[in-house]
Amino acid sequence: MKHRHGIALAAAGIMFGSLATPAIAATEIQWWHAMGGALGETVNDIAAGFNRSQNDYVIKAVYKGNYTETMTAGIAAFRSGKPPHIMQVFEVGTATMMAASHGTPHGVACSFSLPFVMRAVIGADDACDAALRAIFGGDLPAAADGLEAFLESLGVGTRPQDQGIDAAEWHDLVATALEGERGRNFIGDGEALLSGH
Repeated sequence: MKHRHGIALAAAGIMFGSLATPAIAATEIQWWHAMGGALGETVNDIAAGFNRSQNDYVIKAVYKGNYTETMTAGIAAFRSGKPPHIMQVFEVGTATMMAASHGTPHGVACSFSLPFVMRAVIGADDACDAALRAIFGGDLPAAADGLEAFLESLGVGTRPQDQGIDAAEWHDLVATALEGERGRNFIGDGEALLSGH
């Protein structure tokens, strides 16, 4: 009798325990940025649109102040071991030159090349690949394609020529950027960036 009672209790525990199992939550991605005002609203709209488009990830766009304040917050977060997943801060190279010489909006200048930058770093470093997989899932080439499709759906052409930059000028812009302090730290395939694909 005791034996049957124990089996019944165990079965009930398994049954009710499985009912109490929490649902798998979406992966939260912290995106710190320095876009106030109308640009901040645009960042929030981009994050909200992405969040509505799928259920696996939730982007939390967080305004951290002006560029200097955002950079300072990011450095402090990094040093404390709790940095955001993504941080948008000032960039004084390629995007600024594109904005100045072609009238390309700065946000477009900073984002249109992300799919081929991503393709250029895939496979270059195990830690980088692991971080990208944590954000985008296991199939990184498909993730780069998805990012490209997402940007295109927003009306952002993802090729230099879409931004009015011919192949020779693109090569010069990227070569100059790769020679700079940040460019020398680029872990990916510089030749892939130079080609603009």
